[in-house]
Amino acid sequence: MIAAAELTSPLDWMSWMILLDQITRNCFQDDEAGKAYAFFDERCLQVALEAIKRRIPEDPEIRYRQAYRLWFYMPLEHSESMQMQDMLFSEHKRMFSDILCVLKLKTELEEDMQVVPSIKEVLERRRPALEPWIGTLSRIETPKSLPHCNTGCVTSFAMTPGDVIFEGPSSHLQRKEQPEATFYHILVPSRSTPDSTAMAEALAGTVAIEQVISTAVEATAVAALAKPTQPLKGTLSQIAAFPANDSQLSLSRYNHTVTVIEGKAHMFGGQKQDSQLCSVDIHAIAIPTTGAAAASEYACYPALAMKDIDTGEMLVPARRTEHAACARGQYLVIHGGRDATGAVIDEDCIWLWDSRALSWSRIQAPSQIGKRLSPRYGHDIFLAGKEDVLVLHGGRTGPESPADVETWVFTFDTRAWTKLPSAPAAPMAAAFVDHVLYTVSRGVNTPGAINFLDIRGSAADRERADALEWQTVDYAVSPLAPAPEPREGGALVPITTGVGRNYLIYMFGHSDGALAGERDFYSDIWSLQVPSRGLSAAILKDAIREKLPRAESGEFSWAEVEIVPEEKHSGGGKAHPGPRALFGAAAAGDANLVFWGGINGSGSGSEEDTWLLQIQ
Repeated sequence: MIAAAELTSPLDWMSWMILLDQITRNCFQDDEAGKAYAFFDERCLQVALEAIKRRIPEDPEIRYRQAYRLWFYMPLEHSESMQMQDMLFSEHKRMFSDILCVLKLKTELEEDMQVVPSIKEVLERRRPALEPWIGTLSRIETPKSLPHCNTGCVTSFAMTPGDVIFEGPSSHLQRKEQPEATFYHILVPSRSTPDSTAMAEALAGTVAIEQVISTAVEATAVAALAKPTQPLKGTLSQIAAFPANDSQLSLSRYNHTVTVIEGKAHMFGGQKQDSQLCSVDIHAIAIPTTGAAAASEYACYPALAMKDIDTGEMLVPARRTEHAACARGQYLVIHGGRDATGAVIDEDCIWLWDSRALSWSRIQAPSQIGKRLSPRYGHDIFLAGKEDVLVLHGGRTGPESPADVETWVFTFDTRAWTKLPSAPAAPMAAAFVDHVLYTVSRGVNTPGAINFLDIRGSAADRERADALEWQTVDYAVSPLAPAPEPREGGALVPITTGVGRNYLIYMFGHSDGALAGERDFYSDIWSLQVPSRGLSAAILKDAIREKLPRAESGEFSWAEVEIVPEEKHSGGGKAHPGPRALFGAAAAGDANLVFWGGINGSGSGSEEDTWLLQIQ
């Protein structure tokens, strides 16, 4: 479960704890309460123990902020194991030691000093409340029974984004508004002997936190859950620029593909500014991995022909444009396209370029018995990595043919194509995420539509009757419902912002007016939130949001990406690529994408530069 959640930071762990332990208690109540106690509590305890084992609560980002740190100990409090209660006591004692270190400005690690000054300032202001709390702790003995069975007491605590500090005893339940915090006074049930009163006082804080979440959930956790998942923010960086008139490399091109393999963007095929086809050399740019993108390493790999041992043919693909490409491990996969005459390349094969051996090979790919995949161009192919199959969609089978709506799957084991259900509309862009094929098209009664097909995880699942069915979500384009106009020559690229949250980035392109003077070029970048799948923090959060008032998961919602200036932009290159279409683009890590080349919207021809879009 921890691996599936993809927890990458201490705050990810804290969010996961709150989702599993607290928010479930507000979603599942009355007859459904058992789901929280019997199912989530057990799993949340295991996550908490793993977090403590990895010392996540002792990370500087968490360590000195009790409003953060206490969430890691809440599952211990909920446990009816005395071993867990003893551990809870020890963890609280360790937390107090850290607080005292802060007040004395003593820390174990240098990086702690980055957060200590601001935390110390808060603690100094709350010292009158802190000292009675520490005094109470010094009187605690090892508990003889579970916390909820101890003698009652009343205490209170203050919860702010930076700290939680307890006040002394109080005689009634009330809420006090303060400029810096809200104080809650909570009564703990009294069921035990007087000698355990001190233990109840010390644990009242953690009990109180649970009560606060139950009574003030919309002011704390729900406020965070209800926060919109969009718009996203991103930066644009020009990571490479080449001479536009370089006829030897011909990097100024369009209708090519860009595929990311092992940290490099690989450009193949396409057309030069004079419409002539480019060579079959592979051009590669190293993609920056951290911070603001800098100038990137460039390489050109000439085509190395290998002789087919069966036929004696030299294994090098013909020059082509408007082909389809994707990555398969270390291999660049190429399919279809048009030749120099504009005719469809008719070949029943798939080409593979080995990015390590720098050589080409070919896989013969006959269609399924009784059916044939027609040669095509302008289509898309994707790799369903876990199943190791290719998914093909759309394209055209001839210059005069309408846009195709077919979907096919190629299985490498059987080396055969299998036809899947056709889409309800011709795609203007396509992407593949978690075994789901997404397309953007014109709507029947609306400007745009999102069509999607879950291809399932295996051939057996796909063969079941009615297992595969396209679904459509129509969308309007208006000031009240901002959304992108469907466009030709743009890109639809999947990204993830972590914890299972997936988006499709829809960018640039041109209007339907073909490649003529009346077309409009776009420079906008949009994000579409798509459903979370599998076990992730995002899918749990979305399920919870649907239960909360005024909160929605945001699925299939559009928002324009807010491009923010790059902090370290030197001014030596362009700050924005400007409107363009027919470029190559691909995902470059979880929240990044790279694009290269294309035709610009100024009428001056094709582009040769490479850009990186980093979503924050």
